[in-house]
Amino acid sequence: ILEEAEKLRYMAQQDRDPMTGPLRLGVIPTLGPYLLPHLVSRLRAKYPLLRLYLREEITARLLDHLHTGELDALLLSLPVPCEGLEVEALFCEPFVLACPVGDPLAGKRRIREADLLDAPLLLLEDGHCLRDQALAVCGFPPSPGTETFRASSLETLRQMVAAGVGCTLLPKLAAAVPSPSDTLLVLRPFADPAPSRTIGLVYRRGFPRAQTVQTLAELMRIEAPPDVMVLQ
Repeated sequence: ILEEAEKLRYMAQQDRDPMTGPLRLGVIPTLGPYLLPHLVSRLRAKYPLLRLYLREEITARLLDHLHTGELDALLLSLPVPCEGLEVEALFCEPFVLACPVGDPLAGKRRIREADLLDAPLLLLEDGHCLRDQALAVCGFPPSPGTETFRASSLETLRQMVAAGVGCTLLPKLAAAVPSPSDTLLVLRPFADPAPSRTIGLVYRRGFPRAQTVQTLAELMRIEAPPDVMVLQ
């Protein structure tokens, strides 16, 4: 019933211009601060009548808000449970390894997944999709005693690496953002095939503003940073 009421509300607007009015977008914390600054200015310049409202939470909570209609679309890491949802895959984002200066892994030009089996591993808290992805890369579960810290943000992990506590995986976009602690850590790429995550836009099947989300997805592909591989 709510979906049908929403369709009526937006029918006239869609006939005029789908890129006008409010759009409520959810985004995961390991992506929003690093991708959105690159995109928001371009989005505003191209679609000045679109009002983008952002909400940052972990994947499970964002999906709950999407299903209840509190959010219109989600920008997150795939895959996700897709029942009743449409998915627009945008790009693949590689991971890099962050390790302290002087760490044995810092001396390698490229990291192999086997190199991480006994490394002191720093991870995000439970509920972050990046935590599960890092564990999948490093071998699940981690070796006993190697998981020494759980953080609520990538920036906290970065500071712990700089403090010499251990190593962590960073998405390439997050790693590309300068930090005052960069002189205390080393970023190393992975050997091919390098691990990565797929970023996509997700919205409800039957959402009356599907064209708006699809147009937003296309803009994100066109304006994607050079560090990622765009998916068509």
